[in-house]
Amino acid sequence: GVHKVEFYIKTDGDKIADVKFNSSKRCKKLMAIADLVAEKLKGQNVKNIKINPQEILDFFKEEKEKDKMENRLSIVLKAIGHT
Repeated sequence: GVHKVEFYIKTDGDKIADVKFNSSKRCKKLMAIADLVAEKLKGQNVKNIKINPQEILDFFKEEKEKDKMENRLSIVLKAIGHT
């Protein structure tokens, strides 16, 4: 199946005040990564979002299926417009 995730960002001026997300599948890996990225987005400037993909993967370093984690991270990064 195809995994999809959507982020809903509430701003206060140029700052991200709150972030919620919704995923099409109940994939625990996708939801865990999306939750961590959502927390990291809070407080950032909406015009200059910075997410370090390696930092996210390092947080889940105990996860055995590294390729799935990288795939789910790419889905999340695409959803927030981070390339």
